[in-house]
Amino acid sequence: MNRVLKYILITIYSIAFLYVICSQFIEHKILLWAIITVFSASITYFSKKAVDHFSASKLFLFLSFFLLISTPILGEKETKSLENRNLKEFPTMRMENIWAFFFEYQEYFNDRFSLRNKSVELIGKIKFHIFKRSSMPHLALVGKDNWLFSAQKEYIEETSKPFTEDELQRIKKNLTIITKWFDEKNITFYFFMPPIKARIYPEMMPDVLRYKNQFSRIDQLFNYIDGDTNIRAINPTKELIEAKKIRPTYFVSDTHWNQFGAFLGYKKITERIQKDFPTISFLKEADFKVDSSIASDGDIQMILGFNNQINFMNYYYSPVTVPKPEPVDSMQIKNPSWKYSIEKMSNKGNGLRLFMIRDSFTTYLRLFLSPNFDYSFYAWTPTIPLDVAIENKPNIVIYEMLEMFSNHLLVLPAEIEADTAFIKKHFP
Repeated sequence: MNRVLKYILITIYSIAFLYVICSQFIEHKILLWAIITVFSASITYFSKKAVDHFSASKLFLFLSFFLLISTPILGEKETKSLENRNLKEFPTMRMENIWAFFFEYQEYFNDRFSLRNKSVELIGKIKFHIFKRSSMPHLALVGKDNWLFSAQKEYIEETSKPFTEDELQRIKKNLTIITKWFDEKNITFYFFMPPIKARIYPEMMPDVLRYKNQFSRIDQLFNYIDGDTNIRAINPTKELIEAKKIRPTYFVSDTHWNQFGAFLGYKKITERIQKDFPTISFLKEADFKVDSSIASDGDIQMILGFNNQINFMNYYYSPVTVPKPEPVDSMQIKNPSWKYSIEKMSNKGNGLRLFMIRDSFTTYLRLFLSPNFDYSFYAWTPTIPLDVAIENKPNIVIYEMLEMFSNHLLVLPAEIEADTAFIKKHFP
């Protein structure tokens, strides 16, 4: 009986090992299992010495260990990252620095070894459900009532590190110059900065993250430029904090605001625009039906290696009296790019054209903005593509920038900096 058990162990493990290898090269299922059957039977037949030499328990440990260390190396490599980033590519051997290859290969292997994502998912679920802890504390942390927050170093440093006085002066000057440059072309420029989730829900953060996020760069910046009539700056932080008493403004397990939060941002933008364009009528909440349903997704959940594990109430704005904008074929865009998209309103008729520099927070924001303009051009880029903006002849330019990207304000667009006649005339 003991001998039969050993043969069964060898057969099972040989099938598993062969599947790890052969499934990468053979797509035809019948052929795959035919080859596995033949080779596993051969391995079992020629393993008499192993059967006689090892006890069943030792054989089990040996085969388990061998399968465990060989699968990550020989199995199918991962092609998708749970952290929503590009995976490392196989390094190139360079004779001038041959040792770099081994360090780069380590990064490549760490990103792509077989069953990496499944392993991360399993560990993530165990730590979250049993210990209420993050499996990747350097990337994300679990707060109160399962609220998740980004803990990436860049995310924290770029929002909690104070600007120096020189940097504040430079940003203020740059925004003034950009606003004036557009004004001369009869284009009204607005700067809009949504806050990160930590600003709105500090009470839900874990203590370690709350301590790191004590200083608010967005508060520092807007306090510095507040009252400057040369800059049309829009900060929706106060409205987002107050409105969370009604319903959540950000997702529980995601870095972004929800549609309710985006609508509040839209209201803040339109209130400022109406000071310059008083005849424009913008959408109101009565133009939408607010629906709700249970959701369970989120980009921070994905970082922890799983999804659909945290349930929360999500809110949707369904248009009632609002006509939908029509997307424009990307082939109609001059110098098309995945970063650019256009929407048109065929029956709006107010003649207004919007050009918006955006990040991911505009994904929901555009649902409310586009119906107010005959033409809306969205450029997903951290800097202002002035040449593209001028080509599209907008009446209004909105520069939407999440708080964590505020360092881009330290650099003046190259086209404006090169316009020496303009600089000398207005900012000698």
